[in-house]
Amino acid sequence: MAASISLRDAKKALKKYLPYCGLVGYSVLGLHSSKVRVEEFFIGKSARPFVFHGALVLSSIGIATYLYERPVFQVMRPPKTKRLLWSLFGTWMFNFGSLLLWAIFKEIRPKNTLIRAVLVLSSCAGVVYIGTDYLQAVDNLRLGIIAEREEGAIEL
Repeated sequence: MAASISLRDAKKALKKYLPYCGLVGYSVLGLHSSKVRVEEFFIGKSARPFVFHGALVLSSIGIATYLYERPVFQVMRPPKTKRLLWSLFGTWMFNFGSLLLWAIFKEIRPKNTLIRAVLVLSSCAGVVYIGTDYLQAVDNLRLGIIAEREEGAIEL
């Protein structure tokens, strides 16, 4: 008997794994922005725009999925359009803020490609860590919102 995948299972898998794909895209975007072009070994120089834009799209989809599925939104209960708009705005700020950071790094970058790659990947890890730590702190605020609602102190 063949195994079947329900739509619910597929949505659950996408919510879980798309942010990880976004991290891969984000790392490739960082490497590509600092002129560490690993894809030239596999694809060739003609694929530069495709790799850059593909990494940007993949990163944006992954980060938007991560932001859209935050637990604090379940407590706040904003309309889906507003939730989507906030997720897209957060994605845009995260990606383009990182591109600005890497543009500054590009001006002071070392000549050695390996050192440059390590610096970019460590900056990716640092920015992602700070971002997730911030979002977890915001998500913890939902516990206070829930407690206040149970006491009847506020209505959202």
